[in-house]
Amino acid sequence: MAAPNWSELPYELLNLISKHFDIEIDLIRFRS
Repeated sequence: MAAPNWSELPYELLNLISKHFDIEIDLIRFRS
C-alpha cells in the first residue's frame, strides 16, 4: 500500500485538517 500524497489534496481540505491540531509542532510536521 502506497503512502498518501498529501500535496495532491485540495488546499481547502488541508486547511480544514490543520485546524484540528492542538500542538504547534504537529501542525509544522503536517505542513512539511
